[in-house]
Amino acid sequence: MIPSSARGAAITASLALAGCAATAAPTTAPAPAASGSGEAPAPQTGAGWDGAWGRFHSKRHDAWLQLPDGATWKIDDHRSSWLVARHPATSTTLRFKLYREEHAVNRDRCLALARRDDPSLPEEGEAAIDRADALVPGWDSHGFAIVGGARGADPSLTGQYLAWGANIRRCFVLHVTTSARGATAAAAVGARLADAADLARRVSFEEPTAGPGRVPRP
Repeated sequence: MIPSSARGAAITASLALAGCAATAAPTTAPAPAASGSGEAPAPQTGAGWDGAWGRFHSKRHDAWLQLPDGATWKIDDHRSSWLVARHPATSTTLRFKLYREEHAVNRDRCLALARRDDPSLPEEGEAAIDRADALVPGWDSHGFAIVGGARGADPSLTGQYLAWGANIRRCFVLHVTTSARGATAAAAVGARLADAADLARRVSFEEPTAGPGRVPRP
């Protein structure tokens, strides 16, 4: 797995080449722990997170999420069919949903279910970056990032990360949006998108057949 610091720098470089940030600052961060260690990496330097990663358990979606600067997210897991988490300081919104189906599903079916609920989810075209398969162990999963904006004198640059996957009769979808402006916008957005990919890799799910007190995978 490519370290998140390297991915953040690569995303920033891609934005600069696309003309989104001619003066983007480089992104650096300590190397993250290996994905199988059960430990979250250090949040990306330059992303705007002030605190360590924290864990949130959604009983409704049978999932554990690890969030950078975990204590400062505003999380609503009740008012819609999606879990919605917001990080106001970085203009970042995360949405997460688990689907439980009667029949076996594949990755394409899971994406179709998500787009049925939200047709505005980003499309994976030629402009997509940081593409990866097999994000979550045991799930047929995929993720990508996409960035838009940054065309004016001091524009807002917006990045999105979308991940989804299938596991027998379950689907998940994770959608992160973030924005920044100014000379360091590309570095900030690139770092946050790299952290979003790390977040997707560290989602863990409770086993549906384990009964009360079931525990997530490490």
